[in-house]
Amino acid sequence: MANVRTIFVNRMRNIGWFLGGLGVLIVVKIVRIQHFETYSSNPAKIKPKPWIEHLRRTFDKDTIWAMRGQVFASDGRVLATSIPKYEISIDPTIADSTYFKTRVDSLGMLLAQTFNEKSSEEYADEIRTARELGDSEVLISGKVDFFTRNRIKQWPFFRNTSKRYPYPNGGIVRTYYERNRPFNMLAERTIGGMKQNKTHSGHNGLEYTYNHELAGVNRIGMVEKLRGGVRREIGEDQNGTSAQAGMDIYTTLDINIQDIATSALVKQLRDKRARYGCVVVMETATGQIKAMVNLGRQLDSSYVEDDNYALKAKKDPGSTFKLAAMMAILDHADVSLSKVYNTGRGRVDLPGGLDIVDTKAHGSLTVQQIIEQSSNVGMHLLMRDYFYRDPKVFLQYLHKYKLTQKSGQDIWGEEPPVIHEYQGQGWHRYSLSKMAYGYEMDLVPMQILSFYNTIANDGHWVRPMLVREVRRSDELVKKINPQRAMVPICGALTLKKLRTMLVGVVENGTARGPFENCPYQVAGKTGTAQNRDDAGAYIKGRDFNTTFVGYFPAQKPKYTCIVVIDRPKGLSEGALYAANIAAPVFRTISDRIYATDVTMHPPIAPKRNTLTNLTNHFKSGNADDLRSIADGLDVPVTANVSGWVDAKTGKLKKKKIDGARVPNVRGMTLRDALAVLENQGFEVAFSGVGKITQQSLEPGSEVFANRNIILTLR
Repeated sequence: MANVRTIFVNRMRNIGWFLGGLGVLIVVKIVRIQHFETYSSNPAKIKPKPWIEHLRRTFDKDTIWAMRGQVFASDGRVLATSIPKYEISIDPTIADSTYFKTRVDSLGMLLAQTFNEKSSEEYADEIRTARELGDSEVLISGKVDFFTRNRIKQWPFFRNTSKRYPYPNGGIVRTYYERNRPFNMLAERTIGGMKQNKTHSGHNGLEYTYNHELAGVNRIGMVEKLRGGVRREIGEDQNGTSAQAGMDIYTTLDINIQDIATSALVKQLRDKRARYGCVVVMETATGQIKAMVNLGRQLDSSYVEDDNYALKAKKDPGSTFKLAAMMAILDHADVSLSKVYNTGRGRVDLPGGLDIVDTKAHGSLTVQQIIEQSSNVGMHLLMRDYFYRDPKVFLQYLHKYKLTQKSGQDIWGEEPPVIHEYQGQGWHRYSLSKMAYGYEMDLVPMQILSFYNTIANDGHWVRPMLVREVRRSDELVKKINPQRAMVPICGALTLKKLRTMLVGVVENGTARGPFENCPYQVAGKTGTAQNRDDAGAYIKGRDFNTTFVGYFPAQKPKYTCIVVIDRPKGLSEGALYAANIAAPVFRTISDRIYATDVTMHPPIAPKRNTLTNLTNHFKSGNADDLRSIADGLDVPVTANVSGWVDAKTGKLKKKKIDGARVPNVRGMTLRDALAVLENQGFEVAFSGVGKITQQSLEPGSEVFANRNIILTLR
């Protein structure tokens, strides 16, 4: 046993020394190959380099970017998509000398015909020079579409002849994706843009908010660097670890309404040379945003979607906030709309230098008229009567009405409202009055719209929403349902009074002019607020922010809309108020929506059919056709008749058609007459329009050789 064990140990030791020596030889060989032996694909033109440097350039880890998902409108039309583009270049050092010499001129000719930037000789000479200098790449074009790329793949140097190396003769085609919005400026700021860097991520709007869903899942993988910078994934088909394409998001935006709102707003902005403007149209019941327009004035006086003013433009809401103050008053006390307040000459001078001023003297106004005429003095008197003793109660109402929080819409970046706390920073003895007519606070247009939509929606708050579905191809990943509060924010009687007031503003008050002769009823409120400078002081003069917000049709609201136009310019101060600036834009938008949405139109009562006998209007034709018409008009007609018939004395009689005699086609339409005559072998000519009154061959006459007949229609 001892001898066997010794023999076994010696053999294992020898095998170990052999394997160890083999390993050392392999390591030495690897070091020699990497650091001492050289590689060159074209030694005549390219200086050989160590293999270690070649491998470092040839294989590497890299991010495999996923294809970004698409953004769709409510009707399925594409709002944003990633379009493949191709960069075309060539490595002139790859091809052997014979191939290069025989094909470079052909390539130059094809390049000249396709891109038309240089002559064929210039293209060919440029490629020859690059080959002589040893340049590894010549850029031909940076943006080529799919169809051009497919043509190029059939050219010399680009023909695909190898599975491992797609373009073994030096042609290089790189693929990248370019974000595209088919509708250009429409909803551009709402959809959002992409960051101008290599992160492939959204910069703002929905592209940023839903970047996680749209971006997909990238992966880190090995890539092989082919000649000219082409990077090919290694093993994607074998291991199934390719980047996962992004998901698609389906928005609530309606392209038609977005276009209507954009064209109406941009026209007014240009006419009034305003600083910026925004429009939001929301479906009242669901909170789905159908249009969001944000246009800012540029140095060249054009208007583009440069910022999301609907979510970021924090301003004093002006008189649009009077409705919130009135809601609190009506909820707090049983105030009759006919109660009268004397606003005097439209001015109240308060101790401490505060002046509350109306645009004109109104004298005595009812509570209803205070809102209709947008009286600042009237609102001050109401607040003095009901909330001056305990201002905190008023602020509690504002919190209940969700005016102290964001609207909840689903785009990142909405600015929070700023409403002073009682006796906090910025609060003074008359803050309640200033707040009652929309000053000393900051709200963005979306927050004002959300409040008015609550009134239109029977007092139930609904969350404004822009995205309704997230899908991966046809698979539904996430469905976003409307969110509607079950409990109304105010009492039913309060709501009824407020809606009456808003209709009164349009029919009898400050917005009467823009909505005269309107075929449907609109409810809404104007708001004109003085702008503030950078230090927070109100700017005296004609520097206004104008707003109109409301809903339509008033009795059964379907859409709620807000229009904001900042710093319009005009000849007189009165011409710069919201009734003349923002309200006409609202009217244009609502008119066009109403004209295209038949669901808002009252049903048309069907007219009673007074026709009792069809044969009084029918002379000759086919009985089946006549019977179809009679059924549609619910008119009795002779039932036991078929084929060609005549109508005489209120009855249908079968028409006799004898091949040996000329048929009577008087009273027939041309279509029926042609069918009868041509089936009998006649050649027909005709003139005029209507029904046949004359025929050249007498009906009932015998037919001989002449079978030409002329018909006269009248």
